[in-house]
Amino acid sequence: MRIHALIRPPVALAPGILLLLLVAEAAPPRLRVSDNHRFLIQENGKPFFYLGDTAWELFHRLNREEADRYLENRARKGFTVIQAVAIAELDGHTDLNPYGHLPLVELDPSRPDVKEGP
Repeated sequence: MRIHALIRPPVALAPGILLLLLVAEAAPPRLRVSDNHRFLIQENGKPFFYLGDTAWELFHRLNREEADRYLENRARKGFTVIQAVAIAELDGHTDLNPYGHLPLVELDPSRPDVKEGP
């Protein structure tokens, strides 16, 4: 399974939403809007079926192993998209994640606190 992150600016999506496309291929398909502007299609013209599951606090509440298990489970069930927020509302910007990190440097949304992964 390959997980491909598709990040779009808040203008295109609700603010703060990060979409993960779950793709069981060597390389994820490139997507584009169809000529009639009504559908997502792959580069070869084949329609992309958007079957999404929502895990709003995926990045905030789960550790890496739990997130991998969740994403693998959803891919096995045929989901093609996982919707999650980069920063959870309410206390998401001040509650520590499972690794003891906050998402922002000094609570400044223009300064994400990026950490090295495994």
